[in-house]
Amino acid sequence: MINLKTPLIGTKIERPLTTYYDKITRTSDLLLGSGKLAVPGRTLVPPSYYIAPATTSFDDMVKEALYELNTALSKKMVLPDANTIVSSSIKNLLENSENTSNSTKETFQSFLQKSGYSGPLIKVASEINTSRVDAFIRTALSNLGIFFFLAYRTIEGNGIKDTSGIATNIMESIGLVQSYVNTKLISKVIKNENLNVTQTEVTKMENYFKNREIDYTPGKPTQIIEAFFVSLKEGGSLFGLVRDFVNSDKVKLPRDINKDELIKKMVDYLVNIGYVYDENISQDDNLLKSGLLPDAGNTFDNTMVDDFDGAIEGVGAAIQKRFVKAGIKRFAHLASLDNNKLKTLLNDKGITDYTDIIKQAKFIADSKFEELIAFQKNLNKK
Repeated sequence: MINLKTPLIGTKIERPLTTYYDKITRTSDLLLGSGKLAVPGRTLVPPSYYIAPATTSFDDMVKEALYELNTALSKKMVLPDANTIVSSSIKNLLENSENTSNSTKETFQSFLQKSGYSGPLIKVASEINTSRVDAFIRTALSNLGIFFFLAYRTIEGNGIKDTSGIATNIMESIGLVQSYVNTKLISKVIKNENLNVTQTEVTKMENYFKNREIDYTPGKPTQIIEAFFVSLKEGGSLFGLVRDFVNSDKVKLPRDINKDELIKKMVDYLVNIGYVYDENISQDDNLLKSGLLPDAGNTFDNTMVDDFDGAIEGVGAAIQKRFVKAGIKRFAHLASLDNNKLKTLLNDKGITDYTDIIKQAKFIADSKFEELIAFQKNLNKK
């Protein structure tokens, strides 16, 4: 302890030249410079660009995919031009960057900072941080690599310069990140679950999931992707057949219908009724055989017989035989009848009402599988 004597009047007090505490490092310096604070899977960012991650619990594979993406987007690369960055997926951009030997490389962050966008982007980060945004958006944008990539895409690709416009466009572009994460989830599930897949099946899975919402809560991605894989294996070439049919001029669909969901339901239905795709016959014959395509011109002398028993509630093996004996072999033929006409063909003089059976045949002949499934569920409740 220093004992300072009371000075005489007019005498200067001599104070110690050093202090007894170390200089306190500023928070931003601490965040940027301390490797000891680094936590695997998390990125420490300076407060000026800080966006708080959501408190929502995501599946570990989702967190891994975000971490891997952030790491990739934080590296130096040949930055894409405006047309390329707005027209390419993140996966393609990263692959093209790896295959480019150009020595002029830098990060998205350094380019934007050198271009004078530090101030506007600090405001953008602050605006996003105080907004009520989706949990996944918040978590994704809390990673600097992802944040600056989307900012570069917005500013250089779309030419948006004002802070509110940049913030809005960044949040609207989060679908690119989701698409990348979904693709990564497929590869992770295949590896973790040791799924036996072909490259064609991988491509079909990626095409199916890349632009759709997946439940990212713990355990759900594996459950969803594995279930689709099982249906894909069971459906086989049905996916291509049904997809081509839905996108053709053979069927008219409402504008707002989700074609991906419809294709999935149609394939599930055909698998459920035991339909088997025959690679040795033409596409139209497969469509006719499946009941997706009604018989042209209502001609019903085709030798093929539809599986009424497996597809229509209320039709068993006995009724199936009666239909075939009466010359009713196709869904379209059955759909063209009413109750009285059908009873006449079957020589049925009893009180049986075939209205619900005919209605189901019409749904199948018109390829209205969603309505068919809903109708059958109501029948089972009666």
